[in-house]
Amino acid sequence: MNEMVTTPARTDFSAVSRLYADIDLEAEGKACGFLRVPHSVDRSAYGWIPIPIVRLRNGGGPRVVLIAGNHGDEWEGQLGLGELIRKLDWHDLDGAKYLLDRGADANGEGRTRGWRPFHHALARSNRLGIIDLLLDRGADPSLPSDADGLTGIALAAREGRGDVLESFIKRGQWIDVSGVDRLIVACAMDQVSAVRTIAQREPALVQAVVAMGGDLLAKFAGNDNAQGVRYLLELGVSVSAPFAEGDGYFDEPAGSLAIHVAAWRGHPDVVEVLLEHGSPVDRPDPKGRTPLALAIRACVDSHWAWRRTPESVDLLLKAGASVRGSGVQFPCGYAEVDALLQRHGAA
Repeated sequence: MNEMVTTPARTDFSAVSRLYADIDLEAEGKACGFLRVPHSVDRSAYGWIPIPIVRLRNGGGPRVVLIAGNHGDEWEGQLGLGELIRKLDWHDLDGAKYLLDRGADANGEGRTRGWRPFHHALARSNRLGIIDLLLDRGADPSLPSDADGLTGIALAAREGRGDVLESFIKRGQWIDVSGVDRLIVACAMDQVSAVRTIAQREPALVQAVVAMGGDLLAKFAGNDNAQGVRYLLELGVSVSAPFAEGDGYFDEPAGSLAIHVAAWRGHPDVVEVLLEHGSPVDRPDPKGRTPLALAIRACVDSHWAWRRTPESVDLLLKAGASVRGSGVQFPCGYAEVDALLQRHGAA
């Protein structure tokens, strides 16, 4: 589950060839670069011909080399191989299954972040199908990551993945957590009695949740756990607590609010809960985008635009969001949203 990375390291073929790759072919993860073929002619200043190359690696085992275009202008193979490269992404269930079927280690640790595949899937908000696939293929959620020492179970709780925790239970996996993670698990799994009992008997754990509040709130919001967000707010987490970590993968800069995350990820039920608890509606994120701007962008310029709905935009406008706020796009091309914006004064 290693993300697209680039690295200054490169593979040295100097002992056998003048070719060299500008990525490290032995490193873990996924990286894109070029094989450089020396080629010096008067009509070009570059001195080399670039041959695109992609490395996909997750632990040891057999290796496969796939080549296209080696007979000249045969575009079918190149397009097919390019599509395969894009499919071999851990957001893609078929791609994940393909790699696991060919020996990828479901418990291997990536050298880039120290994440195991299970941790990476959680951090990237992979859907439950991929999580279950990993579990079916031997992923052990009780193992910690080198990055922060959290087990997959604890990370699932802190990401607000009640669905993943429920899957553990169905499989007979003990939810083995301690300290503040006990309260976080109860919030993530909508265990109202446990939330109230722990909060009443162990106020220090409530304080710990509040101290982690901004990051927990944003992660629960990003994973569409509206009831979990409600519990966190009722425990005392501020609706304006900043997402201190941020998440560059999802273009959520450090200092964003949960309302930015929920609007951007297209989760109107979470937006509604946050607004009920007094979330700011026009405060821009550190990149200058208001929640309304992000809600619009989620509908027309995101990887999840296929599930788009005007609901978040409608909720924000009814809560007083300005159509002239920072980053608001009008017209955006989504007729239902454009009609809402126009109704609230956009021109």
